[in-house]
Amino acid sequence: MCSVIHFLGAKKVPPFEIHCELVTVNGGNVMAVNNVHKWCKEFESGRVNVKDEQRSGQPSTAADPVQDFDAAVQTDV
Repeated sequence: MCSVIHFLGAKKVPPFEIHCELVTVNGGNVMAVNNVHKWCKEFESGRVNVKDEQRSGQPSTAADPVQDFDAAVQTDV
């Protein structure tokens, strides 16, 4: 989808219209219109990579998740 956004954005198609085209072709299984706006801005500012940047994910909040799990199981018995 980002390749399509990049292509249509380069042709100066407005983000809302890009989103409508994505919905027409793919049905409801597309990114939200605000994400299309975000990608359009990224490409306008010079981004060329269409892949999403890797993120580290959600940080772990437990010091030792295995130990915490074992403790929870022992208290439920």
